[in-house]
Amino acid sequence: ASDSYLSPSHAEFTFQGSGVVVKVLESLNGIYLRIARDIPTVIPNGCVFRIGQEILQVQHLTPSTGADGTELMGSPNGGATARIQLVIGRDTFGNAYPIPASGMHLGRERGDIIFPEDGYVSGLHCRLHYEGGEVHPTDLGSSNGTFVRLR
Repeated sequence: ASDSYLSPSHAEFTFQGSGVVVKVLESLNGIYLRIARDIPTVIPNGCVFRIGQEILQVQHLTPSTGADGTELMGSPNGGATARIQLVIGRDTFGNAYPIPASGMHLGRERGDIIFPEDGYVSGLHCRLHYEGGEVHPTDLGSSNGTFVRLR
């Protein structure tokens, strides 16, 4: 009752076979699953994940050419296939960062994107790469883990 991050009807856990099924109820903050260390995990377009206190959403980028090969107007893509953006409110987003074809690293001290003020993010926390049409975060042995929000 004293946890302000839990909703009155947050989640339902049901035993099924040898496992547990988690159903998201009326949760405002969501339910997160910690991903395994050093194992790339597939997260779909629009999925939210968390490192430290940073909440990030994955967005696939649309091709910069039309179906007939015509180049669309706007800034050149440069090879990025997806991006992550900071979630700063219910429907509000902050900075967005393209995920290059070679992948990227996130951390507090090292990486392509750093969060120096977040003491819950490890020095080198996780890696993101794009493969098979999906974004794959990989926890790099962080102290506090990398979490994916359940849908």
